[in-house]
Amino acid sequence: MAAVVASSAGSLRVLLRATVALAGQEPPRDDAGLAAAVSALVRAPAEPLTTAWAHRRDPAWSCPAATFESYLAVVQQATRFVDTFTPGAS
Repeated sequence: MAAVVASSAGSLRVLLRATVALAGQEPPRDDAGLAAAVSALVRAPAEPLTTAWAHRRDPAWSCPAATFESYLAVVQQATRFVDTFTPGAS
């Protein structure tokens, strides 16, 4: 699971920055800020992102199943937000 987090972290950060920009906000450049912005936008906890991203370059890290599942849930919620986004809707 840690390998999946590590290999997807960069692409996910791009997706989430684009999601925040799509909502008309300036995407934060730092991981904690981006996680917080996404959390507020898609109503998902920031902690799975901050935890996973903090360990993405640590080859000894073993991603707990609960963290991995929560990480994927944030991906799902962000994807749902983009899929259902309507420009100009409040």
